[in-house]
Amino acid sequence: CEAIVFMERLGGSILGVDNQREGGAYLDRYTLTERGRAAIRDNDVATLYPVGANPYLLRAHCIGMRIPEAVSLAALRSVAKEVPHG
Repeated sequence: CEAIVFMERLGGSILGVDNQREGGAYLDRYTLTERGRAAIRDNDVATLYPVGANPYLLRAHCIGMRIPEAVSLAALRSVAKEVPHG
C-alpha cells in the first residue's frame, strides 16, 4: 500500500500539489503502517524502495522535491542488497 500512496504523492509533486503543507493529512485516507506513513511524509527513500516504490520514480520524486542526488542515491544503495531484483 505504501508504494501506491507514494505514487499518488509523486503525481501531486509533478502537478505542483503541496502535500507537505497539509502536514500529512492526505495520508489519513489510507491504511498505512506508522513506518510507511513516516517514510512517505519524510521522503525516506531507503524505506520506500524496499516496500515497492520504483527506483526510477523515486529518483524523479527526489528531483522534484530537490533532494540532492548524492543523498537519494546513497539511500537506494544502502538497501539495494535487501531488495529482490527480478
